[in-house]
Amino acid sequence: MPESASKTMYEELRRAMSEPSFLEDARLVDSKSLLKEISASGHRIQNDGALSEALVARRAAALSFVASTLSAEGGEIADPPDALRRHAAQLARIWEGLAKLGEGAPRRYALLNASCAYELAGYQANAACLAHSFIESERNGGGANELQRIAAMFLARRFVELRQECAGLVREPDYDSVDSMPYRLSG
Repeated sequence: MPESASKTMYEELRRAMSEPSFLEDARLVDSKSLLKEISASGHRIQNDGALSEALVARRAAALSFVASTLSAEGGEIADPPDALRRHAAQLARIWEGLAKLGEGAPRRYALLNASCAYELAGYQANAACLAHSFIESERNGGGANELQRIAAMFLARRFVELRQECAGLVREPDYDSVDSMPYRLSG
């Protein structure tokens, strides 16, 4: 991507992350998730209409994509240089809050997105901890796809399990098994 396009993307990210409505939504997610966490009864916190978790999740998803794209570019386009990491950390906290709330996005997706954002921000311990939570929730009947499991294993630093999981993905399918019936019929 040309440097001018990266700078434009960064400016849009910076503008969106500093928008007052986005900052207010981030604060509301933080406060609601904290209330839910310290609530002894575990009851659902009532939404007074000031916060749409689904809208926050959509905005966070779009901004997370932009942040990861800019991070992959590797250039120092942010001013100051650590600004992209701070934006990623802010997105990670939003995703973590949405995971605690269980609203706006499925908990497992919010956990994985928070883990990826913490990794971008340079908080590898937080990323590994949340990825571990994702893996444990999937073992208890979550239903993640292979790519999500692989990403979570990588972020959780479970490299032996990751290698075993990937070994099954690079094998050629057994065309003689019942599961390969569509392959035999099409060929």
